[in-house]
This record gives sequence, structure tokens and C-alpha cells, in this order.
Amino acid sequence: TLDVVKGKLVIVPAPTPDPVAVLAGLQEAALAQVRALRSTAFSALDYMGLDALTDSDLDLAKKIKSIKLALRDITKVDVSKCKTASEIASVYKAAWVTIANGAPDSVKRLFAEALL
Repeated sequence: TLDVVKGKLVIVPAPTPDPVAVLAGLQEAALAQVRALRSTAFSALDYMGLDALTDSDLDLAKKIKSIKLALRDITKVDVSKCKTASEIASVYKAAWVTIANGAPDSVKRLFAEALL
């Protein structure tokens, strides 16, 4: 920014942002995205679970319940060693992919679509 000091126009450097605060902000932003994505997945999984129960497919219903529990815990993923938004996103994406890899094929499509 510009300022006048003793009658002269000077350039005042912008304050250096607190790296801890910046990182916390990045983590919160990523967490908000994960929660939004998870919310969409929960809605789809609820319908899939109801369909499974309607079809008496208790095995699929149990797997869907297990996936939902894993998704609830995705916000507990440790991102404390991440230094950038990209690293944080990569950690959450890896957790998402791990959950998806354990899902039945009929459910994997939901995870793939969410990552597009």
C-alpha cells in the first residue's frame, strides 16, 4: 500500500500473514468442502440403503452402513503435517478413495462421480 510519511509518498509493505492462521484457514476451507461432499454422499447412500433393505439385500445394507460410518470419520483425518491447500486436499482425497475402494461396485460409482 501507499502512505505519506513526512510529506513523502512511500510504499508500505503488506503485513506478513501469520502462517499458522493461514494454514488453519486452509484446513477449515478443505474441511467445509469435505463436509459438503460427504453430505451429498450421505443422501445418496441413504437411498441406496433403503433400496437394499427393500430388496432384502442385508449384506449391501450393512456395507452401506459401514461406509457411512467411515465417512463420518473422514473429518478426523490428520492434516497437521500439510503445508499447502493442495497437500490438504490430497490427504482428504486419499481418505475418500480408501473408503471408495472398500465399497461394493454399485456404490463405487457414487464416489467416482463425487470426485469429478
